[in-house]
Amino acid sequence: MVVNELSRDLLEFRHDGVAGARLAIVILAAILGMGAALVAMSGNLWPLVVILLLGAFFYNLLRRSSALSVALFDRGARQVTITHSRNGKEIEREEIPLRAVARVIIEQGSGTKGHRVRRPALLVGTRIVPLTWRAFEAGDAAVEAALAIRRFLGQSEFRLMEDSKEAFERYSERSIRRAARIARYGHGPS
Repeated sequence: MVVNELSRDLLEFRHDGVAGARLAIVILAAILGMGAALVAMSGNLWPLVVILLLGAFFYNLLRRSSALSVALFDRGARQVTITHSRNGKEIEREEIPLRAVARVIIEQGSGTKGHRVRRPALLVGTRIVPLTWRAFEAGDAAVEAALAIRRFLGQSEFRLMEDSKEAFERYSERSIRRAARIARYGHGPS
């Protein structure tokens, strides 16, 4: 996660989730290659087919779960543009007026072995809009990015964690209930 102040009125947040997926894909390919070589030497081709199908499935899963995320905060245009792309193709884009951004917050999750992972997000009305495509990171990079964005937008740096906790207590449960209702009944509130 990198935040660059391009000018007095432009701030860019960039997260390359594809780089992490590339390493996982290389490791997956090495493991599958060794497994395929061992199976091919045995002369039985059915396990080789199964290994290759599993490899294709996991490759696709890794590839689809990562993207390059860029958020451009533009005071001149009075908006933030969040773009997620994969292989140079835009997969999602959202433009949000800066006046609609109530707070910059941190979304927290649980990583492996109980470690805390985080990503910066925006509180827009009653929605929590993450700045990354499905990616959380351990360490302080997300906090530092959120603090830099808060400084740029003129928000207090000192209440970041309190604002984040309050936003999730207030809005994430409503979002979860609404998503469950949509999944169950196929539409939102009437």
